[in-house]
Amino acid sequence: MKKLLLQTGIGFLFALTGLLFHTGDFQVQAAEETTLEPVKYINRYYDEEKGKVVSESEVCENYTVLTADITTLKNGWYVVKDNVEMGSTVEIHGDVRVIIEDGKQWAVYNSNIHVTGTNSFTVYAGAEQTGELVVTRYYDDGKACIGGAGADTVENGESCGTITFNGGKVTITRGNGGTTIGTGTYGNGGRIVINAGTLFCLSEPNPLNGANIGSGTDGSGVEIQMNGGDVTAQGDVSVANSGYTLFGRLTDQVTMNGGLLTTRFWSETGTKKVNLISPSFTYNSGVVKNGYNQTITVRNMKEDVTVPDDYVMTVAEDETLTIPQGMQLVNNGTVRCYGTLINDGIITNNGAFKIDEKINGTGNYTGTEPFVAKNVIIPEREHVSVSSGKLVQRVMPGDAMEEVVLTVEEGYEFAKGDVTQEYSGIKVTKKDLRTLVISGELATDAAEDVEITIPAISLSVQGIELAVTIGVAKGEKLPDTAQVAGNAGRVKSITYYSDGNEIAGATSDGYEYGVKMIIEPAEGTTFSALTTAKINGIDAQTVINPEDGTAQITGIIPAVIEHGAFYIDRTYDPAAKKVVSELKECKEFHRLATAEWTDGWYYVTQNTGLWRVTVKGDVRLILADGVTLSVSDNIDVPIGSSLTIYGQENQTGTLNARNADRANYPAIGNVFSCGKIVINGGIIKARTYWSSYAGIGSTGAEITINGGLIDASSGYGYDIRGDKVTINGGEITTNNKGIAASIQQNGGIWTDVNNKVAAAAELSKDVEIAEGSRMTVPEGAVLTIPEGVTLKNNGVLTVLGAVDNQGTWINNGTVRIGSAEQLSGKDITDNGSGLYCQYLSADEIIVPSGLTYTGEDQIEAVKAVIALKTDQTEGVTALGQTFVKDNNTDDWSYVIKKRGNVVSEVKEKGTYTVVYTNTEITLMKDFAIEQFELISGINPTGIAVYSRDYSYYFTGKGVEPVPVITSYDGTVFENGYDYQVTYENNTEPGTATMTVKGTTSCMGEFSTTFSIQYLEMPELALEAVEGKEGYYVSDVLLSSEGYQIAEVLSQDTPVKKLEWKDVLTYSEDGDYTKDIRFKNKSGAVTDVKNVTFKLDQTGPVANIRIGSKNYQNELYDKLVYRHYRLDQNEVQIQCEDQASQTASVEYLVSQEKLTADELANGTCDWQTYDEEQKPCILNDAKQIVYVKTTDHAGNVNYAGTEGIYVDTTAPRITDLAISADQDTLRETQFVLSFRTDEAGSYFFVVLLADEQMPKADRVLEIAEGNAGGKTVICGTGKVAQEDMAEDGTALVTEQVTGLLADTAYKVYVVMQDDIYDISKTAKGELVHNRSEVFASDTQRTAKYIPQDDAKAPEQTQTPEQTQTPLAELDKRYRVTGAATAEYEGPLSSDKKKVVIADAIEYNGNVYKVTSVAKDAFKNNKRITEVVVGKNVTTIKDRAFANAKALKKVTLGKNVAKIGKHAFKGSKKLKTIVVKSTKLKKKGVNKAAFKGISTKTTIKVPKKKVKAYRKLFRTAGLGKKVKLK
Repeated sequence: MKKLLLQTGIGFLFALTGLLFHTGDFQVQAAEETTLEPVKYINRYYDEEKGKVVSESEVCENYTVLTADITTLKNGWYVVKDNVEMGSTVEIHGDVRVIIEDGKQWAVYNSNIHVTGTNSFTVYAGAEQTGELVVTRYYDDGKACIGGAGADTVENGESCGTITFNGGKVTITRGNGGTTIGTGTYGNGGRIVINAGTLFCLSEPNPLNGANIGSGTDGSGVEIQMNGGDVTAQGDVSVANSGYTLFGRLTDQVTMNGGLLTTRFWSETGTKKVNLISPSFTYNSGVVKNGYNQTITVRNMKEDVTVPDDYVMTVAEDETLTIPQGMQLVNNGTVRCYGTLINDGIITNNGAFKIDEKINGTGNYTGTEPFVAKNVIIPEREHVSVSSGKLVQRVMPGDAMEEVVLTVEEGYEFAKGDVTQEYSGIKVTKKDLRTLVISGELATDAAEDVEITIPAISLSVQGIELAVTIGVAKGEKLPDTAQVAGNAGRVKSITYYSDGNEIAGATSDGYEYGVKMIIEPAEGTTFSALTTAKINGIDAQTVINPEDGTAQITGIIPAVIEHGAFYIDRTYDPAAKKVVSELKECKEFHRLATAEWTDGWYYVTQNTGLWRVTVKGDVRLILADGVTLSVSDNIDVPIGSSLTIYGQENQTGTLNARNADRANYPAIGNVFSCGKIVINGGIIKARTYWSSYAGIGSTGAEITINGGLIDASSGYGYDIRGDKVTINGGEITTNNKGIAASIQQNGGIWTDVNNKVAAAAELSKDVEIAEGSRMTVPEGAVLTIPEGVTLKNNGVLTVLGAVDNQGTWINNGTVRIGSAEQLSGKDITDNGSGLYCQYLSADEIIVPSGLTYTGEDQIEAVKAVIALKTDQTEGVTALGQTFVKDNNTDDWSYVIKKRGNVVSEVKEKGTYTVVYTNTEITLMKDFAIEQFELISGINPTGIAVYSRDYSYYFTGKGVEPVPVITSYDGTVFENGYDYQVTYENNTEPGTATMTVKGTTSCMGEFSTTFSIQYLEMPELALEAVEGKEGYYVSDVLLSSEGYQIAEVLSQDTPVKKLEWKDVLTYSEDGDYTKDIRFKNKSGAVTDVKNVTFKLDQTGPVANIRIGSKNYQNELYDKLVYRHYRLDQNEVQIQCEDQASQTASVEYLVSQEKLTADELANGTCDWQTYDEEQKPCILNDAKQIVYVKTTDHAGNVNYAGTEGIYVDTTAPRITDLAISADQDTLRETQFVLSFRTDEAGSYFFVVLLADEQMPKADRVLEIAEGNAGGKTVICGTGKVAQEDMAEDGTALVTEQVTGLLADTAYKVYVVMQDDIYDISKTAKGELVHNRSEVFASDTQRTAKYIPQDDAKAPEQTQTPEQTQTPLAELDKRYRVTGAATAEYEGPLSSDKKKVVIADAIEYNGNVYKVTSVAKDAFKNNKRITEVVVGKNVTTIKDRAFANAKALKKVTLGKNVAKIGKHAFKGSKKLKTIVVKSTKLKKKGVNKAAFKGISTKTTIKVPKKKVKAYRKLFRTAGLGKKVKLK
């Protein structure tokens, strides 16, 4: 053996990717590692206890990205990240697992994925299960699209390894008669598991004698387990009655535990006989949809099931189907239930629903069609019992009921009367006096249940026994009459039967016969139901005809035989090495007349023809001399049964068996898996026509030939096929491909189509080998020429075994032997024309020696050495002849084999065999490529191997240092192929063991240890602003320079599950105790470190309550004084702090608006809030209440109210003036003007000067048009808050027209303010303060209209004859200031895209929309897109949180503030567009982007990418979120 050491520099060289480690006095730097993003996938497995597929979301971190140039996939994980297209064979080596990411496709076009042996191939998909695998192949080479390759013989067939589908979409197309998933031609074994996914497998055409999914043509033994998924197997059938399947070949074991299996096929020539699923089918659960006959089958229902239109679902009589709670059966076709149906869920019937029994369970029923089964009721009756059937049946109109047979107990009988009655199609028939039969089809128009009437019962008269005698003698005609003892009756007619067929005028041949007689009762007597009968002493059946009173007697006449059937039994004696024959007699046998042979003996006594025969059990067939049995369409011998054929003394009985034209089954044997066949004698002719099936046997057959003349022929396949064929005797002729099996020839003569003869028997007669023909004595066999028998050779006789000549051996041709010891007995007789040759032996083969593994193909060097020695001149002498050494090598050819398979390269280690052949002779000689030995010590080259401890850092993964192994000549060996490395205890810190074991080109093994330790704990950096009492008052940032950091959620959390970050950021207030780990750039990980800290960066939240109005922790940017009415002006303040708690509460009542900076500058006169002495606000004054709250950590928070004016004073009117002549009103119009000190509504009327001054209420009635009178003109108007000038007044003018000349008038005005009473409700009720009536003085009318120097109104108000109601505010918005509004949220009627307005109009005023409210879109399930208006500056807390359908948000150009958790939990949010350039750290909450989906992409202005990335990261944005 060659010796092999680990190649080392100093000590071991371990290639540990990405890790820098020290080993004593030297350093090794490993290759740089490419960082791969973890890939999520769905893993699935079948849980036997739960009876269902379990799905788990898992993460793969260590994998190879699959690309088009990787066509050999070795042990490990592969991920399809982009579309991959291949056009050559993909080889699977080891345990290969492939994840196809969502939306990606891996396509293998016109090629295959080769899986065989112990290799396994598993397909996974992502969360959305949209990854797709596509495989196509159109070559006619017998290969499966996924699985094994094709072979030329059963011996060379491959398995399909283990193939598992765990999800995604799989589309496979196989042309030219190949298998989609499974083995190739002649393949054997393997396993296919389907847990999930959608598989569409198309074969065009389907493999002949093979499966779409499972074993290929002539293959076997694949195990298929379908636990879930949706599988469609579709193919076509080009040959009628082919051995063809869609799901599992006929010998495959198929188990279904769930999922939907759809089988479809088509044909050019119409309907074909198709085995859609393997007969070895274990059906535990799932749905099978059969496209062949449009049926659907459900078992152990686990999900909703729909029966399509034109499909029929059947529940068999012995089955129970349960619809579980929460599941639904929808029938759009036909449901036919013969068994039990339990509905605990929902049945929706839109088709035909036919049931035999009522439906049990507590479920519900819906649909468009009713359940219309009716009850057929047969009442119980004393003395009557039910022999078969049910007394109450559920029958659909138009369907047949189950036949019911009623029998009257002994001593009673049915009363005389009608023989047949009918009830809605159900007939009641008296079969005899004691038997009633009820059967028939329920009428289609049966509207009600059917209740049967049973005839009356009466006592029977005393019965008698009829003793009948029929005289039968062998060779005489069967008699046409019989004797009834005691003249109890007269035989009216007699009929004989043979094997169920009536015969007439027959002569007894010794067999038993059936007989039926009609007997009339003796005159004056009657037969009762108690009458019995015997024929020739054997009990017979008696039936009394209720119509004419006759008795029908049926029975048998026993066989009359003188002796049994003689046959020749043959067995092989291995000690004597010959067949022993013995004459035996069979006395119990069946007449050969039926097509079903069961356990026992059958005797062919006359020429007989049968169509098709089925063998069940142990059947033994005797062929009588001189007769022929012809079977025209297969003798079926299934697995578990056996057929033994015997001849008689002269061996002239013939069995002529064939199959039908183009039929795909053997002449003798089972189409799928054959039983045992033994031929002991007779003449056997077995032929198939236009078929690849054998004349005798098929897959799995065990065939033994001990004697007889056998002529076997196949249309275009092997003539005899099986697992094992043993030839002990007889003469066999094969006419096409010969025998396909493991052959053991102990005797007999086998002649093939090429006149090649294999003889290993004692010749029973003279044999002549014709000129041009060949005979071979197989290796290990002996051909005996007994005394008195002559063997004459005119052709070629090759002796590989031995010949014992005790008779006469005449040679006129060629005799070939290997050595003199092969011949014994008398000398060979030669007339001078014979040739004698000693053929070459294995010693004459020259093969290479001393080959060692190089990793390269050495085939050319090997071929240069292989040869036959040609200089052999010596010969041997035997049986009086000299056999000359044959030096002619021209007729020899050789191949090189390894493990029995021909190879085209000599590369791998191990033993190879050179196989030389020359017609019948095969010579073999081995050579080897030797292994190198792995040793620990000094190898011949003097390189030492050191045993030294190495230390590696803990990474949370298995530490697997890979040794670099080279041979003495520098060849580098491949891990996993030339040698294997295993590890123990190599994950957690401590001592680990590595074992190196040779496999192919290496041998031996050794072990060494290495240690795993935690990474040294680095220094922790905690960044935060310190507050008071040990609290931090800013985000706490944990990090360590040069390391990543992760939070350990629990002690059981594995390192691979940790979320590694550069910085751990904590923003939420609270007391923290955290366990953390550190990881360096090489992946080394520390032990757990415990960290504690307290965080409070939020001041106490203040709630200010005045009356019933609350102001929640807010400072108003723009201030509008609102007028209110209050019963009590008390101010209540409530505070809350979740972390360090509130330390102090102060307040300030101001008449000016103050900013946050002004409140904090120290100049404000803050007062301590006292709950017992609450502050109050003043009446009729502008005031704002401010609150300052401080917690124990030192955080300060400011809050305030809006502008408040507690209005208790009515508006005042001044400067009322009329622009008219001083003395009289000579104009027909004038301008009215006045001033008011409050906003509100005004009302005016113009009355004749002599009318009495009205009261205020009367002025309102007249102005609003609600009162009569001599009003000349009147009107109303509105003074808005914006109309008020700096001096606190507003000027109002009104143009008055329509006056009469020379008429005196007087003007009266009332002013009314609008205030809200908030004493009881926060919203308040609208109330008013109203002025007194203000009247003009006609004697002092001003000649001009005064002008308002402070502020002129923007437009002149025109009088209104009636009051106009206020416009209703859009419910999506609320007014927040004098000119501002806020978007509060969408309405249920809004479209899926929402555009927030720039501004809204309300009551003639325009309000800019400046903010989006808290929780505006929170938990919304409809809105998919939001566009924020250009005037919006603030996005408040949780504005878009947990929006279920939201995909896109666009923020306007003026957004400057974003609140806490603004987008948290919106999992479908794909895009956020930020148009604003005004975002600053102060305006973006530190948790603004926390909780955002990792699938979201944020698009910002180009010039802000860098700044916003940093800003958003500090605001909680995760690293996986894209920002561009």
